[in-house]
Amino acid sequence: MVRVLVALGAVVALSAPSSPARSSVPAELSLTAEALGRTQQHGTLLVRVPEKLDFSGGDIQQGVRKVLEARKDRYLIVDLTGSRHSGEAGTMLLLLANERVIPDDLAVESLQKSGDVLESREAAELCRGNNATVCDLLRQKGKLDQQAIKSHLQSGKASAPQVRQHAAKLTLPQNQSVTKPPQKGADAQRPTGSGGGPDPTDVLLIALVALLALVALAVFKTRRPVVTAGTGRPLPPGFLLSGAPTSADRPSSVPTGRPRLAVVRRPLDGPVRTAVVRTCLRPQGYVEFDGWLHRATWAGPPLTQPRPGARVDVVGPESGRLEAFAPGGLGHADGHARGSAPP
Repeated sequence: MVRVLVALGAVVALSAPSSPARSSVPAELSLTAEALGRTQQHGTLLVRVPEKLDFSGGDIQQGVRKVLEARKDRYLIVDLTGSRHSGEAGTMLLLLANERVIPDDLAVESLQKSGDVLESREAAELCRGNNATVCDLLRQKGKLDQQAIKSHLQSGKASAPQVRQHAAKLTLPQNQSVTKPPQKGADAQRPTGSGGGPDPTDVLLIALVALLALVALAVFKTRRPVVTAGTGRPLPPGFLLSGAPTSADRPSSVPTGRPRLAVVRRPLDGPVRTAVVRTCLRPQGYVEFDGWLHRATWAGPPLTQPRPGARVDVVGPESGRLEAFAPGGLGHADGHARGSAPP
C-alpha cells in the first residue's frame, strides 16, 4: 500500500500544472500585469514605488512579456517619488512605463544582476524610441551616468493631473493592492479579471487528491489479516506469501556451553487430526485443518521437519497448544480419537 501511495503522490505532483503568474514570474511584474489587465481599455494605471524595489525571483523575461501584452491599449505611469534607489525591479518598471515620475536624488540601478534581459526578444520592443538610449546606458559596465539616464526617462509630455487622479493605482512593495476607478458605459459590463470561478489548477489538484484518498481506502479495506483460531491473533502476511518462518522460529546456532538434556514429552490429550503444513515447522509453524490456521510444534525427529504442503497428524485440545507428527506416527492405539481431516 505504501508503494501505491507514493506512486499516486508522484502522479499528483507531476500532473498538477504550475501557475506561471504565481511561481515563475517575479511578483512585481506579475502584479503590474494583472493590474493592467483589470484596468479598463484606454485607461491609466499609476504604479507607486516609494522605496527600493528588487526582483523577488522568477523568469524576468516572461514577466516583461506579460506586462508588454497587458500594456496594449492602456497607459502605464510609474512614480518613484520618495525612493532613493530604484532597485532592479524599479528600473525595469521605468523602462516598461509610458510615463515616469522620478525624483532628482534617485539612483537608477543597473540590470546586470538580471541576466541578459536587455538582449532578449522582449528588448526589441522594450528598447524603442527614447528607451533605446536608456538601454544602451544600462548595458554599460561600471558606474552609470545617472543624469543622462534620468534625462532620457523623463523626456516626453506629462499627463494631466486629472488623468492621475482617476487612474487605477498600485503600490509596490508595501501595499500590493489595486484601486480601480469607476467604469462607465460599455466597459462597466466587461469582466474585470480572468473570471470569478475557481482556478482550474486547484480544481485538478483537488480531484487528484480525492482520487488518491479513494484508492488508499480501497487498498486498506482489502488488506484484512488472517486470524488464527486458537489465539485470535492476526497471522503475519509474510507467512501466507512465502511460507518462510520468522527469525524467532529458527533455532539458535550459538552454543550455550551446557550439555543438552533429553526432554521427555508428555503426550497431549485430544483428538488426532490430519492437517496440511502451511509454514515450515522449525519447530513451530502453522498448519491448516477445518478451514483455519493453527500454530503447532513439530514433535518428530529434528531432521524430518515437513515442508509446506505436506500432511501431518496433529494432536491437542480444540484451542491451545498442538503438536505435529508424521502421518501415522502416533498410531491409533493411544486412545486418541481421529478428528476431521482436510479435504
